[in-house]
Amino acid sequence: RNVEAYLAAAHQHHIVVNFNFFSATPQHPILYPGMKRSNTPPNPYLDPASVRMEHEYVLSVVRRFAKVPWLCYDLINEPSFSNPLVVYSGNVPNGDPIERHDWDKWLRARYGNLQKLAEAWSVPANTLGSFSQIPLPTRADMKWTRYGNPNEVRAFDYNLFAQDEFSKWAHGMVQAIRSTGSRQLTDVGQDEGGVTNRVLNQFFATSGVSFTVNHTYWQDNALLWDSVAAKYPGMPNFTGETGYQPVSAPNGAWRYDEFTGQGLEERKWALGFAAGSSGVLQWDWAREPYFGIERSDGSYKVWMSMMRDLGRFAKKAEPYATGLQLPKVAIVLPQSYQMSVYNPQAIHAQQTAVRVLYNYDHAPAYAVGEYQIQTLGHPRLIILPSAYGLAQSAWKALEAHVRAGAVLLISGPFAADAHLHPTNRAQAVGLGYKTVPLELRDQQFHWAGKTLPLEYAGSTTTILSRAKLPDGKDWREVSLGKGKILFSALPLELNSRLDSVAAVYAYALKLANVKPEYTTTVTNPGILICPTLLPKATLYVLTSETNTTHVEFTDARSGHTFTGTLAPGRAAILLVGTDGKLLASYHWHGD
Repeated sequence: RNVEAYLAAAHQHHIVVNFNFFSATPQHPILYPGMKRSNTPPNPYLDPASVRMEHEYVLSVVRRFAKVPWLCYDLINEPSFSNPLVVYSGNVPNGDPIERHDWDKWLRARYGNLQKLAEAWSVPANTLGSFSQIPLPTRADMKWTRYGNPNEVRAFDYNLFAQDEFSKWAHGMVQAIRSTGSRQLTDVGQDEGGVTNRVLNQFFATSGVSFTVNHTYWQDNALLWDSVAAKYPGMPNFTGETGYQPVSAPNGAWRYDEFTGQGLEERKWALGFAAGSSGVLQWDWAREPYFGIERSDGSYKVWMSMMRDLGRFAKKAEPYATGLQLPKVAIVLPQSYQMSVYNPQAIHAQQTAVRVLYNYDHAPAYAVGEYQIQTLGHPRLIILPSAYGLAQSAWKALEAHVRAGAVLLISGPFAADAHLHPTNRAQAVGLGYKTVPLELRDQQFHWAGKTLPLEYAGSTTTILSRAKLPDGKDWREVSLGKGKILFSALPLELNSRLDSVAAVYAYALKLANVKPEYTTTVTNPGILICPTLLPKATLYVLTSETNTTHVEFTDARSGHTFTGTLAPGRAAILLVGTDGKLLASYHWHGD
């Protein structure tokens, strides 16, 4: 009856309800009273009895409300796999007998025989015993250390196993909902674990969910990447929760309040509409002191006027959001590297690629996962950022796209397999090289008749490798069929000189004949101008990460120039018709 009253109240105020069934894990430790952390709980994703109970709970709601059109279902909020006692910390094995059995079954299906598995893990086959004796990785095996843990190679397999098994769980939940006759929308309300190190949007997007979600909480320096990496081609994605996350000094003092956090809040909201994403939800209404829009005395924070203005913009823009034209540039997310113990380096490379393309080279792009390469479409330019290794199926698909006419920009070693073992794929396309340690912090990168400075700071010279071409050069261009491969021997995206990466990307864009969606005289990369092409309009999201305020750009479709100011740290949105008319705007201060 409480749910009925809630839904009736929401309908009265024209509010769509997304009903969340579980959070972090389908069965939280609170469901196991008295359980010590040393005990192994039932596996919430794999144990048939647990899954049956979860289905019954879900169905108890859906059967009653299956025909309510303003109701949809969030299967689980911010999930981790699979240990219910360890959440928000990557994918962590639970270690129960059912997981061990399913792990063995998964390995057998993937590798077929112990010899192939032994080769992948660099161990003698006789040390594995049998498929029924292979232990799950430990938590220590899931992260890189410099002291030589040979079991770290297994992190990739467990993370891939987690993607497959979570997708099966989500598919089962969707099927249970559909069994009632419900055609209501479903989703998984994932946070940035869906683009970093837990169950990833690009994988579970195919589980039967209606749309994907990303909660942009922690990656304040990579908010556009959040939207780009979370979106599966052809499926809606939106920022399902956001807000400034609390940041405190050692003495407990706040870094942000509703005033100092206002700019970050606005940028997060605006970027929920960027790169083909469909909108944003603020977390939340009344959760003071950090997140709520409502203050504890019942008044509204200063964000309320921003939300009203953004709502008015969305209402005006809605009739034009009838389709999405993909950019001519695709970023292939190297998921094998991401699911290995080199996850931080893989994420860094992705974030650099997005920032350089959008902020420096003013070129929009979309993301395609290595294991979802069938969604690549027909880009003119494909960027493979510091991949190191790839599944063979992904490489064959990329090679086919190049032969059909695409330009492929590869940065750093790429020819290893998913476990980072060498293959002959580089030699097969005329790019034979040796992989050697990257030992020098400062490099002069010689390419295409030019020289650029690169800098490998922090621990990069401890961890990274580079390619060494037979002639000792840093750059090579190879024609393949109707297309071309551009190859940098150094992993460009993992260096800290983004202006140098931008120069290489600009060269690749020109060679691939990628025409700009807009032109601008603004050279400060702290001003983001992010275009999304709709059938009869272009949506521009503008954000500032700089103390300069001048903005000017010319829309390529219409030839119309827009000039104005953007306050430091703030955001604006413009919807421009193909005739140059400003159809709707949010906080745009034009001259």
